[in-house]
Amino acid sequence: MNKIRNTIEFLGVWEMLNNPNFKPIEFDGFKKQAGINSFTLIPKQWIEQTNAVGLILKRGRYGGTYAHKEIAFERQLKDEARLNVSSLKTSKR
Repeated sequence: MNKIRNTIEFLGVWEMLNNPNFKPIEFDGFKKQAGINSFTLIPKQWIEQTNAVGLILKRGRYGGTYAHKEIAFERQLKDEARLNVSSLKTSKR
C-alpha cells in the first residue's frame, strides 16, 4: 500500500469517527483511485467532495492547509518514528 492511500484511509477513518456529515461513498471513490499512480488529490477537492472537517483551508497572508490537532499529531508521530528508524539504520554502518 502506498503512502497516499494510507493517508486517505487515515483521514477517512478520522472523519467517520468525528464527523456525522462525512460522505463515506465519496471517500470510497478516493480510496479506490489512490492505488493508481496518476492519482492526485488536493485538500480542496477532499474537503468539498467528502464534506470533511479535519482539514481546513485558509486564504490570505497566513493561509494554507491546516489539520485538526489529532490528525496533525498522528502524522507527526509517524514521521518521527520513520526518522528514528532511518537514523538507527544509518548509525549501525
